Amino acid sequence: MGFMTAIKSLLGGSTPGMRNGKKAFFVDCARLCDEKTGRRLSPRDQLALLNALSKIHEEEGFDIAAIFEAERPLREVNNGEEYKGVVVYFADDSDKLIESALQLAKKGSYTLVTSGPSLESKATESKIPIFSSSTFRKAFLGSLTLSADRRRHHDRGDHDDRRSRNGGRRDRRRGPRPENTNGVRGGPLPADAPAPAEAAPEAPASTDAPALAPANAAPETPAPAPAPEPAAPPAVRNLIDLVE
Repeated sequence: MGFMTAIKSLLGGSTPGMRNGKKAFFVDCARLCDEKTGRRLSPRDQLALLNALSKIHEEEGFDIAAIFEAERPLREVNNGEEYKGVVVYFADDSDKLIESALQLAKKGSYTLVTSGPSLESKATESKIPIFSSSTFRKAFLGSLTLSADRRRHHDRGDHDDRRSRNGGRRDRRRGPRPENTNGVRGGPLPADAPAPAEAAPEAPASTDAPALAPANAAPETPAPAPAPEPAAPPAVRNLIDLVE
């Protein structure tokens, strides 16, 4: 049995939530768009959802009422009026929405379409039949895309791109660190680190040619000449001559 067949068989019985022999739904529209938060819909999204619900009313023959959380009604339809076969209600805040939804759903013998925890629990206490908003949307509104859906998809895409870019930076940081020009792993040395010791230059090979003095070397001082021996006195010379 397919999904749609199962849904239609579920809706076809004479269970509570019937009006004049037709299945009747009271739709919490905020939860139909966003099951978790039930955020407010823009007027554009409200009108798009009403058109989609009107199409369900025409094709499936369901009686449908819808309620929105909004500060004021739409220009196209006022509170409690009908828009293309769908009865539309507006509530100022979430508390008033819950109060009105419970009262109107029970009075009109509707099945309440919602996923809000507070509304679900109070509907159960009041013995109002409940239908999951996610199941309703998958069954009848699978092709509907609201501007809020597009924004969430766009934001999620940007978030994934940022995670991908950040992950790439993390991967690069975790990779091997490059070697610096001195052969030390970890990049350039800090400015105050001592310079690595350099190897002593090799002595030049000896040659027969005399080494040239550097241009800026000081000239060598010539060695002093030996002092002349003092002349012997004449008596001493005569005595030397006699001995010889």
